[in-house]
Amino acid sequence: MKNYTFLLNLMTRKGREKPVGGFTLMEVLLAVTIFSIVAISLFSAFRSGVFGYRAIEEAIDLNQSVFSALSRLDTDVRNCFSFSVDDNKFTADSSNLGFLTLTNVFEGKGLEKKYAYVSYSIKDNKLTRICRLDSDALNVNSTVLAEEMVENAQIKFEYGYIQSGRTIIYTSGWTDKKSLPVCIKVVLTVGQTGKAAKVFERSIYLITKS
Repeated sequence: MKNYTFLLNLMTRKGREKPVGGFTLMEVLLAVTIFSIVAISLFSAFRSGVFGYRAIEEAIDLNQSVFSALSRLDTDVRNCFSFSVDDNKFTADSSNLGFLTLTNVFEGKGLEKKYAYVSYSIKDNKLTRICRLDSDALNVNSTVLAEEMVENAQIKFEYGYIQSGRTIIYTSGWTDKKSLPVCIKVVLTVGQTGKAAKVFERSIYLITKS
């Protein structure tokens, strides 16, 4: 009788215990939703970081190429000289510039200064520089390859001369064959499709004898 009562109590106690169950459908859906939100947030942050890094890298490359091009132009213009009293060989309009100058050329063990005719212009949306050295300087038929300096570029030149004492007047071209301008204003616009264009300006003063 005691054994029967013990077994009956044991069976009654087990029947009252709640079975151990898994997650409900609502809990699973909630967990999946939270996980999805976290994953999307992480992906968005990673994607923004990658694009941000690329944008910074492109901006640095652009600034370096523009700085290099304008520095080269600055040096060439400052070393500009006239060919003769009656013909300075200075050819210039709003988008093209050519002149005689002294330029550094690496030969042998170091740099040597040589006279050259250099020209700057836009070709296929690229700022190019042509440098004809020594005997080829005045040879318009010389087959010197153009150096591509800045891509997706447009350039505008203005040429300054002194009027009424110290006032500098700018013009879009230069036709005077007996004198050189005192200043050249350069406006270089660089931009790609779908992106805002960047404008770089520089004024270069020629070293002239008084």
